[in-house]
Amino acid sequence: MHTIQRIRFQPRPHTTALYFANDSTAMLDATGPHPTYRFEAGQCLSSSSYCNSYYEFPQRRYGLSRQQAFRLSLEGDFEIAVWEAAFNTPPRIVWQETVAGCRPDRPVTAPIPAVAQDAPPKRFYFRLRALSAGTFCGGDVATEHEPLPVRLAVVLCTFRREAYLRATVAGLLADPDLKEGLSAIVVVDNGRTLDAGEFADPRVTLLPNRNCGGAGGFSRGMDEVLRRDLGSHILLMDDDIACDSEAVLRTIAFYRHAARPVAVAGAMLDMQKPHLHFEAGALYGRAADSAGENPLKIYGLRRGLSLEQEETLNALLLDERADYGAFWYFAFPARYAAQGGLLLPFFVIGDDIEFGLRLTRRMGVEVAALPGVGVWHQPFYSKISQIKRYFFVRNLLVIDALYNQSGYWRIVRALAADFESDLCKFNYGMVLMLVRAFEDFLQGPPLFTAVDPLALMAGITDEAKDLDDNVRPFLPRETWGFEQPPRESLLRAAVRRLTLGGHLLPRRLLRGAPMQVLLGGVGQWRKNFLCRTAFFLHREAGFANARDIVPARGRRLAWRLLRAFWKGRREWAAARDAWRTQAHELSSSAFWTSYWKNGK
Repeated sequence: MHTIQRIRFQPRPHTTALYFANDSTAMLDATGPHPTYRFEAGQCLSSSSYCNSYYEFPQRRYGLSRQQAFRLSLEGDFEIAVWEAAFNTPPRIVWQETVAGCRPDRPVTAPIPAVAQDAPPKRFYFRLRALSAGTFCGGDVATEHEPLPVRLAVVLCTFRREAYLRATVAGLLADPDLKEGLSAIVVVDNGRTLDAGEFADPRVTLLPNRNCGGAGGFSRGMDEVLRRDLGSHILLMDDDIACDSEAVLRTIAFYRHAARPVAVAGAMLDMQKPHLHFEAGALYGRAADSAGENPLKIYGLRRGLSLEQEETLNALLLDERADYGAFWYFAFPARYAAQGGLLLPFFVIGDDIEFGLRLTRRMGVEVAALPGVGVWHQPFYSKISQIKRYFFVRNLLVIDALYNQSGYWRIVRALAADFESDLCKFNYGMVLMLVRAFEDFLQGPPLFTAVDPLALMAGITDEAKDLDDNVRPFLPRETWGFEQPPRESLLRAAVRRLTLGGHLLPRRLLRGAPMQVLLGGVGQWRKNFLCRTAFFLHREAGFANARDIVPARGRRLAWRLLRAFWKGRREWAAARDAWRTQAHELSSSAFWTSYWKNGK
């Protein structure tokens, strides 16, 4: 039989619930060379968890394997049951047997029933109850289906995050079960801080690279894989992650039994909150808080799930089709990069969105989010940055030009809505990022290719450096009292918009109560009405501050955006068409080779 996934033991005590159910009573023994679970008679162990459940629907939808089974390495006497779970349905036992005299070198096979093709997605797990003192040594999910040949090349792009990068590479190389399927690891070092002598394994290639951002680094690695034929499939991973090699093994196993074109979007788990499932796959042009399409929004799927609760695991069974997967973990057959090209020169942010849309909307490739496949990633609330706002808006405007083809006034409405939000919060640095992003988009592809991105970033940062001198420390009260914001009347909304959040009024008329803004996963805004101050609280990132209105500054930024909108009436269509015309060239190997070598 051939392994599809292994049963994993928790690497850290506080992540136990990700591996075995909370009601398990067997005890982990990590004193030997390999961890085991020790049982006294009557104790139990359940694999109903994120990492050790078997989600059958990816194989049923995309795969060739039609029969799987748990193989369990046991010592002692046990009652073994296989359970089936489905969304909004009580779990039930689908197979049960008592076995005596188990030996670790003779695994017990517990069959997983076949699921009808038109049945709802299922999740399977096993439950062990010891009838004597015993040991659980490990196991896997296996199939008799003969696997297809797969050579997975991992591409890692890094910029001065050496510790994370070294740990990821070492973990992959140390896994003996990856020796056959993991064909290469290409490390693209944008910071030029790594030494080739650190990577003695012949599967590892280190490429010192000019800092072209994630887009340039991942493109360099993809090009290396294609040029040297290092793999049949490519896996892109960020550098600020913690990766269990099991995720890579499951990806290889999935492709060994895949029947049709598919890309794999791994989940992002919060490194600071290890049980929090942040996202697995996403939609472009959608938002949770607004109806219809919006070219400046993205919507993460399966977001905010707590993986400690067994009931939550069944939410991963819901059919949510993704437009793309983020590059913290994204795998695809290498031929799609050969046929469709490398990434666009976005520097950072949005390159994964555009590449994913290229696969799904132009090449007919589906994106599969495989439960149990993902990485722990540094959360975004720990890396808040104004310059990221610039790249996000600018690059999404390019993506809209290539895929949504919105009309000009739709773009204006989307920009104006975000402008109003930041301006009325007195967040002038973010306002500038949005205005600059639109101005620079109008310049077309030459700005992305002829201007050094580091120089561009330095110029924007310098321009924004004095815009946030209205920020001061603030100590919030114990209860803010605005978790449920009141409905805003039409009159209040009209006054706020017509006065640009008070920026067009004399300061003496601004006598409203301070505005309150919650940032983070549950963002709320008690909207500005004739106030001078905004109080900000970000619970996840652990900071609070106050911002004061600066009317002249707000008026200047509003006037600048209006001028950009007026200019855009004449130039937006040309910029959009230039991107549609040149995108293929700008994602080619020839373009990137010149860009890496010449610094242009």
